[in-house]
Amino acid sequence: MIVCDEDDNIFGGYMTPSFDHRKNFYGTGESFIFTFKGGNLYAYKASLMNDLYCFSDEDGFGFGSDNHYGLFIDASLKKGFTFPCKTYNNDPLSPNTHFTIKKLEIWGFQSPESHDYHNF
Repeated sequence: MIVCDEDDNIFGGYMTPSFDHRKNFYGTGESFIFTFKGGNLYAYKASLMNDLYCFSDEDGFGFGSDNHYGLFIDASLKKGFTFPCKTYNNDPLSPNTHFTIKKLEIWGFQSPESHDYHNF
């Protein structure tokens, strides 16, 4: 997932497995979040301090947690927030901890072994 906020800050995350509505956190230590600052890429891999990698429900979806999500996008896909969290030991991904989304891209990848893929 890649986000561009209203001030053209670019950041996002990679979630394993795919998004799913669950009552608990899910995913693996392969998940990470990232940001571009000053022309440099900063990637925050899982710290392994907890297993709160990903969360999604009817309110939105998020990466990491302890007291706050490292990155959260609301269900409208128009607003979000970013804070430091233990899961990814990250700095806020945007100078605007609460941001408005200007552009959002979400890509999904599927294993070739899956029987649910389509050839186009």
